[in-house]
Amino acid sequence: MLVDYRVNLSGFRDKPLRMWPYLVLILVALVYNYAFLDQGYSAVLDEGFLQVQAKRILSGQRLYFDFYYLKPPLPIYIQAGLIALWGDAYDIMTARIFLVLQLLTLVIVWSLLYRRFVKSWELCLLLLMSYIVVSLLLSFPWYSYDGVFFTTIGALFFVKKRYLLSGFMIFLATMCKQNYFLVIPLVIVMLFVVRVFVKSAEVTGLASIPRMLAGFLLPAAIYAIYLQYQGGWEVFFYNIYSIPREFEAASLAFTVYQDIPTAVKSSFPLLAAIIVSYYIPKSKWPLAAVVLGILIFFGYDTVTVSKSFIYFLICLNYTITILWLIEYRARHRDTALVGTKDLPILVFLALIIQYMACFNFGGLFFSYMGAAMALPFSYILLRNYAYSPYRKIIAVALLLLVIAVSLFHKYSFVYHDAPRHHLTAEFGAEKLAGIKSTPRNVRHVEGILSTIDSLSEKGDYIFVFPDYAPLYYLADRKNPAPVDWFYKVSWYSAAEAKFGIIAESVRALQQNKPKIILTNSTEIPEQLRAFIEKEYEQIKSINEISVFTHKKELPAQGSERTSKEPS
Repeated sequence: MLVDYRVNLSGFRDKPLRMWPYLVLILVALVYNYAFLDQGYSAVLDEGFLQVQAKRILSGQRLYFDFYYLKPPLPIYIQAGLIALWGDAYDIMTARIFLVLQLLTLVIVWSLLYRRFVKSWELCLLLLMSYIVVSLLLSFPWYSYDGVFFTTIGALFFVKKRYLLSGFMIFLATMCKQNYFLVIPLVIVMLFVVRVFVKSAEVTGLASIPRMLAGFLLPAAIYAIYLQYQGGWEVFFYNIYSIPREFEAASLAFTVYQDIPTAVKSSFPLLAAIIVSYYIPKSKWPLAAVVLGILIFFGYDTVTVSKSFIYFLICLNYTITILWLIEYRARHRDTALVGTKDLPILVFLALIIQYMACFNFGGLFFSYMGAAMALPFSYILLRNYAYSPYRKIIAVALLLLVIAVSLFHKYSFVYHDAPRHHLTAEFGAEKLAGIKSTPRNVRHVEGILSTIDSLSEKGDYIFVFPDYAPLYYLADRKNPAPVDWFYKVSWYSAAEAKFGIIAESVRALQQNKPKIILTNSTEIPEQLRAFIEKEYEQIKSINEISVFTHKKELPAQGSERTSKEPS
């Protein structure tokens, strides 16, 4: 039977000894981030992109009207607020520290929903596991983190029957990532499923839904009025739904299921081991040990490859919930829910958060932060409801395994940079102070920034295509075009006839000619290529980057005009 270690969900007003897991979490997080937070940086892709957009807002530009952004606005407004508050002191490291505080808050808030089901030592391990998994790959602010953060707070308000506030938090999550508008429909489905399959569970009535909808729709209406005042709410939907739908060209099946079939196939040996462990009786454990050994052997790659491991965590949460429902229905274990009748609701809320985090361009790989929210409940279900008499030992062993393997992948994975033991050089650039990378990458990035500084002044227009969008932020320069990061050029080229974004960007470049243009791709749309060839000339290369200046800015004839800078 599930032991009910009941505490007050409204705060930390129970025994002081109950606080020690949180103190351990904070201490470990300090050591953990001291070891990892300053390591790795790539100016090619994401980190710094939100700050580029935020700087546009702070300069007076209107999001969606003056520049494109294919996601809802809240993450940009958050970063704009932080830049306005901290000024030039808000650099890449400060943004990473902000994320650490955000994730610590997320993990602690979420624990308020499950800590009454576990002992203090279990709570400590679950807190550590949640924090390590939720921060597994990316170390910088990101809209997916923000979406999970606000949905988690919304779940807490839902359990506390603060439905208006819950709906408002779901609205904020939707303002971070557009798929979160599905949360309230999924909550309705959840209430129906729990009522049908777990009849003894404590289920909130459907009367809560109108209040949640009110909490969601009221701020949505206010934002729509604001957009209409700015120039029309249609531009918002054009940016966050019409353009992404055309660009991604993803099937409905991929949108709904992502790459779950691939994840199940990859995780199958270890999932089979979990099923065997869940059901095997005491008398069959010698045979089960042999079977488990074989399955774990074939599942070795699953835990040693980062993508496969994340696949496994996601499938693990779904699998244990399904096994629990089967066991519950087969054995009518209503008595096991005495004193814990809200557990089914909490389990399904966790799975909703996991599912919402799975909506990504790259599939499930970057959805680990959702899995982190569901893992504590998988532990509770496995520990208390598995048929095996060794269920407690199995649950703890799995918990420790997830912590250990997550630490391995945290050390092994550096986002678009070299392995950690190669990150020996420190950036000298102002916005990158305190960040370490390889000597080659430091020379490369600082070489680009030095070139920008030598050919332009702060506040000048420059244009970077298609990647390296963070350079606008790092160099404190402006982009005259309405697109900061072209991400996949093929998307824009294929949809040019429908949206005309490239032509619009060229017109903006013609009106406010940038001092310099930097390109790192040979795949340049014809309109943009014609503009560059007519108005600009290449003066140097920095590895894969070609640097162009306006022909009027070229040095006198006879001087050296083109050079290469090796890294």
